[in-house]
Amino acid sequence: MRAHLFVESLPAQLFRGAGYPLRGLSLLMRDRKMILLSLVPFLISLLLYLVVLVLVASFGGRIMDLVIESGAWWRTIIRAILMVAMVCVFLLVFVFTYSILSLVIAAPFFELISAAAERAWTGQVREEPTGFKEILVDIWRSITEAVKFLLIEIVLWILAIAGAPVSTVPCVALSAVVIGLEHMEGPMGRRRMTFRSKVGFARRHFWLLLGFGTVATVVLLIPVVGAACMPAGVVGGTLMFCDIESETEPDSATPADR
Repeated sequence: MRAHLFVESLPAQLFRGAGYPLRGLSLLMRDRKMILLSLVPFLISLLLYLVVLVLVASFGGRIMDLVIESGAWWRTIIRAILMVAMVCVFLLVFVFTYSILSLVIAAPFFELISAAAERAWTGQVREEPTGFKEILVDIWRSITEAVKFLLIEIVLWILAIAGAPVSTVPCVALSAVVIGLEHMEGPMGRRRMTFRSKVGFARRHFWLLLGFGTVATVVLLIPVVGAACMPAGVVGGTLMFCDIESETEPDSATPADR
C-alpha cells in the first residue's frame, strides 16, 4: 500500500468516499452509452406501470359496477370517489414499488454500465478468463453473495431499530458500508472476488466505504429518485474501486483469500 493512504486522515477518507457518487454522476452524464444503458431499465419499468394504469382506467368502470350500481346522484358521487381512490392506491403502489422493480430489471444493465465506466476511467476492463464452467460458478456466487449481503443488511437494520439508541449508529454505519460494497459488485465480480475477500476489502478501506455508502443510502431512501440515481452510484463505486486498486499493491485486491 502506498504511503499516502497511511497518512490520509479518517475524516479525509470519509469525505473522499462521499465524493465518489458525484464523480460517478459527472462521468455518467458525459458518456452517451452509459446514459442509454441507464435509461432502458427505467423506461421498461415505466412502460409496465403505464400498461397497468391503462388497465385500471379501462376496467375501473366495470369494477365500480360490481361494487355499486349507477343510478341516483349519490351513487355517482360514490363511484367517482372510489375511482379516485383506486388511482391514489395505484400511485402509492407505484411510489413504493417502482424502485424495487427498476433495480431488478436494471441488474444486468448495471454490469454493462460498470464495465463502461471502468474502461472510461482506466482505459481497460480487467476480467478473469471465462468459460462455461466459470460462468455457472459466477452466477451461483453472485446469487449466494447477494443473499448474504441482503441478510446482513436486514439483521443490521433490525438491530438498529430494536437496540436503539445504543446500537443504532454502529449498525446503520455498517449497513452503509455493505451498500457501498454492493455498488462495487461490478468490478469485484469481474475479478471474481469471494465474499471473504470483499469483507477484507471493506475492513481495509472502511472509512472510504462508509463515506460512499452513507451518501448512497440517503439517496436510496428517496422513493423513485433513489432508483433513478442508482446508475450514478454504480459508476461512482466502480471509480472508487479502480482508484483504490491503483493505489494498492497488485495483490491487495485479488480474489484469493488471505
